[in-house]
Amino acid sequence: MKVLSYNGYQGSVEYDDGELFIKLLHINDSVSTTCKSADEVEAEFHGLVDDYLETCAELGQEPDKPFKGSFNIRMSPELHREIVMKATAQGVSLNSWAVDAMQQKMDRETFEQNRMEKQTSSNTPSDVDVTSSDSKAA
Repeated sequence: MKVLSYNGYQGSVEYDDGELFIKLLHINDSVSTTCKSADEVEAEFHGLVDDYLETCAELGQEPDKPFKGSFNIRMSPELHREIVMKATAQGVSLNSWAVDAMQQKMDRETFEQNRMEKQTSSNTPSDVDVTSSDSKAA
């Protein structure tokens, strides 16, 4: 499955029975379309999101917000206990501790992604030094 992003929404693209099936993710409504060519996928997805938002406006309904800001996490009882004890020792709630831990993880991943993008863009052929250290002044 390939994931697409546009205007604060995500969608999935899957190949099924000779067509590319595009579906809007993380909403309560079922919104999807198909196309035949990979070249059409991005434009079709943008159109799908735009049409969804326009239809909601025409009907006077709020579009589903992709996320409400809360979710349940399943983990081992041992890890749960360790986290609660750490949070308590730090004088914060379990929720605050978990949000902080997830924000730190996101910050690290964003930093790493930016570092990799910068490294990739700095390795372009125009940045390569073609002068030789063996050159002698004439």
